[in-house]
Amino acid sequence: MNLIGSSRADVLGSNKGEVQEEEKMNVSLTIMQGGKREFERTGIYPEYLLFYFPKLKRTWRVKLRNETQRGFLKSKGFNQFEYVYKNGNCKIKSCTTKTFTKIEDALMMMCD
Repeated sequence: MNLIGSSRADVLGSNKGEVQEEEKMNVSLTIMQGGKREFERTGIYPEYLLFYFPKLKRTWRVKLRNETQRGFLKSKGFNQFEYVYKNGNCKIKSCTTKTFTKIEDALMMMCD
């Protein structure tokens, strides 16, 4: 194979005219604020991100520590999903894919 004059995309076998369809991930995000027990102990209302995957019938709860946060959702010790949360916007991807999908609608839940 002659690599002179060819781009990396040509070497890897992808066509420039080919458009990859973004797979729509079925996930709902709830931003949960509050918690009486933790507020009594620390004086701070905690925030959590609740990721729910209906297809997997699985929910992950992650404590939100900063306005910008990146992390993994694990199952049985293995990374299943990677998320990026920044200023109220969240993107998520499966660890088997390369592109992030933006979570369009996030619910806000306040608890006491």
